[in-house]
Amino acid sequence: MTEHSTHSTKTNKKGRGVAESMGSGMEMTKRKVAEVISQAKESLKILGALEKETMARARSFVRIPNAAERRRLTNHRILNSLKKLGVATQDEVEALEQKVQKLESALNAKKEGRSSSHPSS
Repeated sequence: MTEHSTHSTKTNKKGRGVAESMGSGMEMTKRKVAEVISQAKESLKILGALEKETMARARSFVRIPNAAERRRLTNHRILNSLKKLGVATQDEVEALEQKVQKLESALNAKKEGRSSSHPSS
């Protein structure tokens, strides 16, 4: 028998058995894969945080109205359309009536002031 045939396992350049070096190669590959996966998970965490921060900033620039604000905005648009058509709201009519009453009172007070200063014969 030759010297190689009496050797049951082959050896690599460093003197380790092939099976042994394959095992350590697998371990090193597993560690590298685990490291890459860990880095990917960390990257995903960072991306998630950036996404939340970006959405918060976007919300501060563009306010998304809640249900009450949507109703108010809709009512505001309807009122503006009615105003363009010449239709007044109840509040506007009441405010106008108050102005007319004040003006009438001021006018009557002026008339009474003139009539008291100029007695008629």
